[in-house]
Amino acid sequence: MNEFKNCFEKIKNNIDELQRMYDNIMLKTKNNDPKYFGIPNINFSNTEYNDSREDEYSKQRIERGFDDSETWALDYTIACFILPRLKRFREIACGVPTDETNDSWNEKLDKMIESFEIYIKNNGVIPCNEKLFIDGFKLFCENFLGLWW
Repeated sequence: MNEFKNCFEKIKNNIDELQRMYDNIMLKTKNNDPKYFGIPNINFSNTEYNDSREDEYSKQRIERGFDDSETWALDYTIACFILPRLKRFREIACGVPTDETNDSWNEKLDKMIESFEIYIKNNGVIPCNEKLFIDGFKLFCENFLGLWW
């Protein structure tokens, strides 16, 4: 009988913890914390829901749209922001920079995209001798001011 009682107590504790987590998330959603909206590519916070700094970071996200944790690895945060937008740019942009053809511009965009994919896949670490990354990132830097339409 004690085994069943212990088992039910553990289940109850787990359910209580899940309820606290759910209530916390719902409260933050109601307070307009973008981290908890479930919308991709609007928040790059690096904290977990139970991080002791989460309340402070939640206020930062509500006030300014991002929290301090996004600056811990700002290079990676920026790469995560750029990649989906660069892919979409490749899909919908009309026109090309001066001295480019559609094919040459799309080839450059593909190399830039691949560079960011490599960087993100490796969690912000550039693999040794990763020529694809280096070439694509150079193209991104050289063509940054041409990323408009």
